[in-house]
Amino acid sequence: MPEEKITLDKKTFRALSVDTRVKIVKSLLARRKTLSELKDELGMSPSTVKEHLDTLINAGLVKRIDDKHKWKYYEITKKGEKIVGSKETKVWIILALAAIATVGLVYNLLMTTSSVARIARTAEEVRGIGDTLGAETTAGSQWPCIILIVALIIALVAAAVYLYHKRRG
Repeated sequence: MPEEKITLDKKTFRALSVDTRVKIVKSLLARRKTLSELKDELGMSPSTVKEHLDTLINAGLVKRIDDKHKWKYYEITKKGEKIVGSKETKVWIILALAAIATVGLVYNLLMTTSSVARIARTAEEVRGIGDTLGAETTAGSQWPCIILIVALIIALVAAAVYLYHKRRG
């Protein structure tokens, strides 16, 4: 099923420009909540939280559930889910691309090293100068690949730690 595009209009940008509103939407990702639960969670007065909720409702990020009971629940809309919940998806895409790039760099490093070694052996057989040529070429060509591999591994570890902490809460 193709994923529908989300259009970020002026109301949506305005609604998400305040950290408290972003916290509310993220909190509602877990489950629907009452005004009282949200005020306790945020440590704010009910009127302030209600004002933030009204802004989020006007932007179409949150909806109020009125099911004829005493408590009125607020829950995130599909639009809100896709906007706020998409960061994790982006992190997974970045992780996958970094893993593919790391494999490609390792392959490139191995192929370059073996090619340089073959050239050095051939040069040694032909001219007797292979040792110096091979040593200089191998040392010069490996460092950029090694640096990129280390940087990608650090990025992968950082992204994995981020996802781990995000899932724990």
